[in-house]
Amino acid sequence: MKIRFMLMNVVAVSAIALTGCNTTDIKATIGSGDAVSTATNHHLKPIRSEQVKIYHSKSELPKHHTIVGRVSASNYNMIGMTISQESIMSELKKQAASMGANGITHISTGLAQTTAEAVLLK
Repeated sequence: MKIRFMLMNVVAVSAIALTGCNTTDIKATIGSGDAVSTATNHHLKPIRSEQVKIYHSKSELPKHHTIVGRVSASNYNMIGMTISQESIMSELKKQAASMGANGITHISTGLAQTTAEAVLLK
């Protein structure tokens, strides 16, 4: 009986220690985001996400740009764990690239998701 009690405690402590309070990068493999194009007069070819630049402020953004749509990424995975900011930004870049945009700006973090405008720089 004592061995069984000790074994249950070891299992419980191990589970708690291994779980911790870490963020997860499961989104990097699953990809949960959305891209909505607002550019109706021309179709852009998708590009690689590495080609998409993040513009954090209005002063960084070149004057000659066109907004081609909005992109979003979930802040939580399917089991409710917070996703790292790096993975969220990666998902936003991936969504923008799928639309042919080469930049994202006006990033807004809400309770459940992060949104941004996808832009095409000339």
